[in-house]
Amino acid sequence: DIEPIMLGRAVEMVTKAGKPAPKTYGQDRDTNAWKRLLEQKGIDGVIIATPWEYHAPMAISAMQAGVAVGCEVVAGITLQDHWDVLKTQLSTGTPYMLLENVCYRRDVMAALQMVRQGLFGELVHLQAGYQHDLRGVKFNSGDPNQPYDSGVEFGPKGWSEARWRTEHSVERNGELYPSHGIGPCAMYT
Repeated sequence: DIEPIMLGRAVEMVTKAGKPAPKTYGQDRDTNAWKRLLEQKGIDGVIIATPWEYHAPMAISAMQAGVAVGCEVVAGITLQDHWDVLKTQLSTGTPYMLLENVCYRRDVMAALQMVRQGLFGELVHLQAGYQHDLRGVKFNSGDPNQPYDSGVEFGPKGWSEARWRTEHSVERNGELYPSHGIGPCAMYT
């Protein structure tokens, strides 16, 4: 994280749990701080939970460094980003996992259990969608103590995801993370 307030809160959670404070890289708000992390020796894996435009470059660099990747959805912004992530994984053999959390929702897991028990018979067609009211995430007051459900700011005046995520809905047309619908169907098949 390159947001000092959030970075401080994360370090505090670790130390309150009785663990030593982790080394941090983003306190200077440098959007390339993650590259310094990958220069370190002995890193087994990284979890990428950043704004979407960083997912592909971070995952590709990590796999090229031999570091396993767990990446929140989406893998990239463009179709080419996705192909580049796949090509890098195939050429390096470094583990990569798209962290599609919808696959682990209680209702999705219940449906998977029913599929495995054969309650639906042979699956020959699946159709999926995803609805999620994100107004409280994409707009807020700009106050780090009230990051959700607190106002109408976004972009530079917003806080947390409202700083970056809302612009994707404004500037892009289409499903921004289709794996929320496709992921459960893939598990069922």
